[in-house]
Amino acid sequence: MRVSRASLIIAGIGIADLVSTLLLRSNLGAEEANPLFRWYLEWGVGWFVVTKLTLVAAPILLLEYARARKPRFTVNAMRFVVAAYVMLYVVGVARLNTARPRGSMASYAATSLPEATPRPRSSGGLIGSGPLQLTRADP
Repeated sequence: MRVSRASLIIAGIGIADLVSTLLLRSNLGAEEANPLFRWYLEWGVGWFVVTKLTLVAAPILLLEYARARKPRFTVNAMRFVVAAYVMLYVVGVARLNTARPRGSMASYAATSLPEATPRPRSSGGLIGSGPLQLTRADP
C-alpha cells in the first residue's frame, strides 16, 4: 500500500516544525510553544528530536493502518490533522511573539525571564526527577 499524500504532508509539517524550532532556538533564542516538547528540550536536543519524531510518526502509522479499513473516515481525519497541526503551529508562534517587545527574542528573554538556579534532583518519582531542575531565584 502506498503512503497517502496527507501522511506525507503531516510528516513534512512535523519535520519543518522540528527543524524551525531548533534553528530559531539556536540562532534567535526562540522558545518551544508546546509545554510537553519544551520539557523534553530542557532534557536535551536528542530527547526533543526523538520525542517529536515519535509523536509525529505514531499517528501517521495509525492513520495509514486505519486507511485500509475505513478509507473515507481516515482521509477526513488526516485532513483534520493537517489543519489542526498548522493552526496550532501558527497560534503557538503568534502567542510567543505577540507578548514580546520589539527587538530580538534573545534580548527579550535576557531581560524579562527570572534567573534560574539549579538544584539537585529528587531521589525518586517521575515528577521532578529530570537531569536538572530549575527554580526561580529570589530577587
